[in-house]
Order: sequence, then structure tokens, then C-alpha cells
Amino acid sequence: MLVPLVDVRLDGPLPEDGEPATPIFYQLVTLDNLAFVLEDMTNDLTTVCQQLAATSSGRSKPDADWLTAVKKNFSEAKANLEKCLSEIESIGY
Repeated sequence: MLVPLVDVRLDGPLPEDGEPATPIFYQLVTLDNLAFVLEDMTNDLTTVCQQLAATSSGRSKPDADWLTAVKKNFSEAKANLEKCLSEIESIGY
């Protein structure tokens, strides 16, 4: 049975001295487990984004540059996940 592994690494902040960031988390994870984790995380993200939108409908707004960066990262994540799904669907069964 073929079980693909994904190298998952979360780095801490970049040090001021130009040294590499210290990993906060590093693990090899099976593709199916990572798909589950991503689904769970995106479910939580949906809730947070709904709360942010509700809060931002009043006078308080998030920083424009921050919001632009968040939108860009979500857009790139969406495109990458769509590519992954397309590859998985091409396998067929």
C-alpha cells in the first residue's frame, strides 16, 4: 500500500542576526492525516473569519496591510489545495 508522507515544519520567528528560524514543530505526517488536520483547521478558520467580519462591520477595522496579506495567503492556500484535489481526483477509482 502506498502511503505518501508530508514533511510538516512550522518555524518560529526569524532571529535578528540572520540565522535560520528555530523549528517550533517538525513531523512527517501521512497525507490522509494531514488532509484531516487541514479540514479541521479550515473549519476553525471559517468560524474566526465569520467573527472577524462581524466585528469589522462596526467602527473597528483590521489593519489594511494585515488584511491584504491574510487575503493573499488564503488565496494561495486555496489555489494549492485545488491543485492537490485535482491531482488526487486524476488518480480515479
